[in-house]
Amino acid sequence: MKRKSILISLSLLVILFPVLTGYAADMSFYEGKIVTIIVATSPGGNYDLFARQVAQYIKQYLPGCKAIIVKNVPGAGHVTGAMAIARAKPDGLTIGLFNMSLVNVQIGGLEGAKLDLANMSWIGVTGRGPFAILASPKKAKNWEEFKKADRIIVGVSGPGAAAYGYLKLVADMAGLKNIEMLGGYGGGEADIGMMRGDIHVIGSPSFELVTQGIAVPIIFSGGKIKGYEHVPLLQEIFPEKKHKPLVDYLGFIVGGVRAFSGPPDIPPERLQLLRDAFRKTVQHPEFVANILKTGQNAGYESGQEFKESLEGILGMPPDNLSKIKAILAAK
Repeated sequence: MKRKSILISLSLLVILFPVLTGYAADMSFYEGKIVTIIVATSPGGNYDLFARQVAQYIKQYLPGCKAIIVKNVPGAGHVTGAMAIARAKPDGLTIGLFNMSLVNVQIGGLEGAKLDLANMSWIGVTGRGPFAILASPKKAKNWEEFKKADRIIVGVSGPGAAAYGYLKLVADMAGLKNIEMLGGYGGGEADIGMMRGDIHVIGSPSFELVTQGIAVPIIFSGGKIKGYEHVPLLQEIFPEKKHKPLVDYLGFIVGGVRAFSGPPDIPPERLQLLRDAFRKTVQHPEFVANILKTGQNAGYESGQEFKESLEGILGMPPDNLSKIKAILAAK
């Protein structure tokens, strides 16, 4: 019996040794190196906030790391930044975040954006919470007024922006013809555009413009915010069974997530090191407190869990995918 136990222990050691030694070797990989976090927006705004907060704390969990640099790569509604991450060398020194509505871009087959999101090296997720369509009260104070309003200008950074795909699909379900997308409003530019009245609507997980009296929420996805229980969830506006696939899809792409990833094919041991460092970072009490002070959500979801959810969305029945592609392509 004792001999059998020894043999089993030795067998386990043989199996685990390459994994353990590989992980240990990667523990020293970051010694003296610089890690770059790419943000697919201009400075300012929510994505930039999360990137800089992660940069502030993750260094301590990457042994010997010399520095963490945040690099803003805006353009084409997060597409430019996402492509920069995807094309980076898969050595674990370049990671970043972008809007998950880029799922729209992949499904829609936007020219020049060869994205394979399921194949990215997903590190982890934070910031999941309610997403709101915010409108200038001068244009619409609620969903009913929004439907009846004349020309509504939606400020977006580009086709990859959350509000772009979200409102195109919502408009199709509701039969609306009054929505016009205007690019060039990413990050802080969207807030400024709303303040000046250049645009009427944006999509955001932040409630800052609401507290300032500049905007009002007209639709929620992913939950409601206390004090605004009267504002409908998307599934309350479209409860019919025929709309459920699109409602679920929209809930995924705008769920307030700040999903960090690296390029495809980061070595497994190094990816695990990054995932562990990210988890410790977003669960750090100071990180959580800093995020909550801004009115954002913190929280944590593993990179593997998020990857599996994403694969489920991209694996929708072909009929649903074709419908989404047709709506996004419509002028």
